[in-house]
Amino acid sequence: MKSADVFYEYDVLDRRTSRIEGTTTNYFIYDGDQVAADLDGSENLLRTYSGERASTQPALLHRPHHQQHIQRVFH
Repeated sequence: MKSADVFYEYDVLDRRTSRIEGTTTNYFIYDGDQVAADLDGSENLLRTYSGERASTQPALLHRPHHQQHIQRVFH
């Protein structure tokens, strides 16, 4: 099975704004220069991010109530 090509779109500030794989699109929402949330193609919230900016502290990845897992992401 061949995987679909993946395409990315960027805004004028060179921030990734979307990821397109086959018929699936995800959008990235920013707070300044940091990704604050991911949305699906229907603009449903997939996850939010929080954490100290420009640090080695882990950011927290929060998923909506139907996805109970919270994951630490290092940036």
